Amino acid sequence: MPPLDGSWLANPARVAKGVVAQVLEPPPPVDFVAWAERHVRFGAESPAPGPYNPDFHPWERFILEALSPDDPCREVTEKKSAQIGGTILALIFTLGSQDMDPGPFLYTHPTANNAVRWSRTKFTTFLNQSRPGLLATRARDGAASSTLKARPDGRGWVAIAGANSAATLSEISVSRQVQDDLAKWPDDNEAGDPEGQANSRSQAYRFAKILKIGTPGLWPGCRVTRSYKAGTQEHLHLPCPHCGHEHPLLWENLEPYIDPADPDSAHFVCPECGGAIEHRQLPGMLARVGPHSMVAHNPKARQRSFTIWAAYSPSHTWAEIAWTWLAAKGDPLKERVFYNDTLGLAYEVSGEAPDYTKVQERSDDPETGYRPGVVPAGGVLLVLAADVQGDRVEVHVKAYGRNGRRWTVAYIVVPHFIGTDEARAELDGLLRSQWPAAAGGKLSVDAFGIDGNAYTEDVWAWVKGKPRSKVFMVRGHRSDQAPPIQKVGSDRAAADRKRRRKPWHSRTYNVGTAALKMQLYKALEKADPLERGYCGYPMGMAESWYQQLTSHRRVKKKTRDGLERWQWEKDPAQRDEVLDTEIYGAAIAIYLGWSRWTESQWDEEEARRFPEGPDGPAADLEDLMRAGAQPAAPAAPAERGSAPEPAAAPAKPGRASRLAALNAQD
Repeated sequence: MPPLDGSWLANPARVAKGVVAQVLEPPPPVDFVAWAERHVRFGAESPAPGPYNPDFHPWERFILEALSPDDPCREVTEKKSAQIGGTILALIFTLGSQDMDPGPFLYTHPTANNAVRWSRTKFTTFLNQSRPGLLATRARDGAASSTLKARPDGRGWVAIAGANSAATLSEISVSRQVQDDLAKWPDDNEAGDPEGQANSRSQAYRFAKILKIGTPGLWPGCRVTRSYKAGTQEHLHLPCPHCGHEHPLLWENLEPYIDPADPDSAHFVCPECGGAIEHRQLPGMLARVGPHSMVAHNPKARQRSFTIWAAYSPSHTWAEIAWTWLAAKGDPLKERVFYNDTLGLAYEVSGEAPDYTKVQERSDDPETGYRPGVVPAGGVLLVLAADVQGDRVEVHVKAYGRNGRRWTVAYIVVPHFIGTDEARAELDGLLRSQWPAAAGGKLSVDAFGIDGNAYTEDVWAWVKGKPRSKVFMVRGHRSDQAPPIQKVGSDRAAADRKRRRKPWHSRTYNVGTAALKMQLYKALEKADPLERGYCGYPMGMAESWYQQLTSHRRVKKKTRDGLERWQWEKDPAQRDEVLDTEIYGAAIAIYLGWSRWTESQWDEEEARRFPEGPDGPAADLEDLMRAGAQPAAPAAPAERGSAPEPAAAPAKPGRASRLAALNAQD
């Protein structure tokens, strides 16, 4: 029987204060490093099989300690190279939290498809290997799905989301979260900025922790680089094996010591004693990492940020880094991959286009220019890229060769709407055309890509009867993360609201215009025709043609959320069909193998296309020309949206007038 004095009754004020104290009390001490040592095991396929060893990647200890509730920072950013252990770090943070201090957790990937694939493979495998039973993994358990894993006791759960879906980032509050592969997140989803949406999911928690992790992309505009710059910018300093001086491993201290004749000798040099530091000495340097080896280069920042790249990893040799750099140097697309994936650095893009007058002067110089209508020496692949307007089709004839070099052979304006018989007949003629090569003989068209964003039904009516491997539709994709060329999938971008695929989707490719414009504008700065990545243009092209070629700028925009976005924008006073077709042509060439063929493959293609060798007979220019398809400066702009009345096909011009058209000026 309870005492009669009423002491057994609960004190409402005391209960209320207890609840408030429980809510405001920081989470209990959490040691992610010790947890990983107890639970994490790697298989034989891992570079370090067996139990988790924090000394193998000693920088991970500092990041995991920053993620502990003992560190007052709210956000932790890791900017890193690819394949350097970032996912393992995030998994330790995720499962360690659920084991030691369970609660609501959000793990966000760039897309919902990425999230589901990661959940079914990496996450489930890691869970079963390290802490089986901690979270339910089977739907029949009632606490698991592809996008939600909950503790059987209900004390915590992990929601797995995609940044492209606002629905997966709403209606939840979480005390901890991971924003994975942050640089690849879309600029916006249907509700605005996904990073802002994810951040807001933790606003209700005073002691929340957010891990932002990823390999950089283009700068300005890269999310993970922006987050890193706002943080402490911590580098791992290693002791010199000769004098003990501690310093970070920087690309600026490796590149000068890469000998193209002997890449295997790549090494760093101690900034204190000048001694050469070889890769074989790296394990000893990593073994001497101490509690103060991670040094902040921006120590006044409130949030913690770290950078780590391939040179620190025992799994990557400095010789491999050197060979990769030499293979990428001079090709902006390959350089970007090297900077992002190997160096863990954003690839910087100038917002301004090159001076078109310099490109024109170089092209009209007899020493570096060439006559139009002929494939210059070095050209092997021949591609046609077309832009469709309301009263015409503009066709860019491009040749591509080894070492990323390219040339414009001709620029042709078909003066008819794509839906007319006249336009289709002339496009058929261009598809069958052969072009004389300076190396001898003639080149046939390898592929024809035509923009299907406008007048799609009419474009498809011409495309569908052509060979699938040779003729297809293309459309621009503006995202910085978009690959140069990718076949349209079955996602929302490729389907209507009822998610039914259109008949042309199987013949349509998305073109990553942002990366290809970056590549082009860097290449336009090259003046040596033999330099890797050189872009050549024939003599006599009009000034307005070059203005179109350089008509876009990379500019900063403010979103409705007040955040900054960087995007390519057209000069409103200029048309841009020349630039569009230049970009489409490069994407098609990449599809054919331009950027991936080895030297032996180029040798084989040259031997196949030029069997008579460089001194073989060249074709007559007369064979190039077709009725109604005249190389010329671009026509005046036309209103988009409605097709004009079909025009009669022009009479076939004589040889003299056609040669004059080839050299047309403003």
